[in-house]
Amino acid sequence: MLLEYLKHVQYSMSLFDVSLHYHFYDCSQQRDMYDLRNLFKNTLVEKNPIHTVTFVDNHDTQPGQALASFVKKWFKLMAYACILLRAEGYLCVFYDDYYGLIKGNYNDIGEVIDLLLWVRKELAIGWQNDYFEDDYQLGCTREGGMACLFFIRKKD
Repeated sequence: MLLEYLKHVQYSMSLFDVSLHYHFYDCSQQRDMYDLRNLFKNTLVEKNPIHTVTFVDNHDTQPGQALASFVKKWFKLMAYACILLRAEGYLCVFYDDYYGLIKGNYNDIGEVIDLLLWVRKELAIGWQNDYFEDDYQLGCTREGGMACLFFIRKKD
């Protein structure tokens, strides 16, 4: 539906990738049952990255709001790394995440986001190579000198 809308407006805007957000949310709910190889499948960023705004959470995903699908704390930093270190999409950092304004959120997430943004600026440049090897880990490298591995620890 989003691809059709972009076509209808002659690609004059970018759209929020709610599908990607729901993948982050599902992974945070399912933990080791989620197949990380599917994290970007059937998302707007996969289909049309140049017209995509990637985000982890926003005001609509908070409990009690329209989407009510807040990404759990244990996965939030990995989700931010996925949007901040990869090449595709226009990244968007949620103000309340950055400043720790959500009850129960990481108090120091803004400092970690700052570090991820520094890595993006200094090292996450050039071509990206993806590695989707199995269901609990994925990785990417950027030619600027960055290698990143995302993984979920499997329960014994």
